Amino acid sequence: MVLAELNIRHTRRHQPTRRVAIGDVYLPTSGPGYGAVLLGAVVSEHLSELDEEQLDLLPRLLADARDGLSVPRIAMRYRLQTDVHGLDRSRHRLVAGTGAVVLELDRHGWADPQVIGAVMAAADIERAIEATIAEKIVTYDFARLMDGATEVKTSEFARAIVERL
Repeated sequence: MVLAELNIRHTRRHQPTRRVAIGDVYLPTSGPGYGAVLLGAVVSEHLSELDEEQLDLLPRLLADARDGLSVPRIAMRYRLQTDVHGLDRSRHRLVAGTGAVVLELDRHGWADPQVIGAVMAAADIERAIEATIAEKIVTYDFARLMDGATEVKTSEFARAIVERL
């Protein structure tokens, strides 16, 4: 059973252009937070492979992500885009095995687009959470602090976030 999945689309190793996009994702934010675990695993696995220049550019990408990472744009020498046509795919997953959770990381792509893709996916989740709260769809703890809020169960709040991704 797939617990979380992130498909990062990127240029193939032999192509001179550098492009990155997010493919299909399943990053659950409720319960054990498998989506966050997967994003953290992808970054930690590939971070040591970034060159010094890329490491210097990473804090800017993270700051841009916090401020609302828009695409298309250039980040860490890559063009971020939404179009996935002609791009290769790296699939990262957390799956439930027989009594264990197994991390499956696709290692055929460069490290740079993997880290960029994980940051892009995290930025999308943050935007979806903010949009859900802005629409006043919140759980009990926030509902009592907001006028005109729609109080929902935690699972419904998570579904509302996913609908806005």
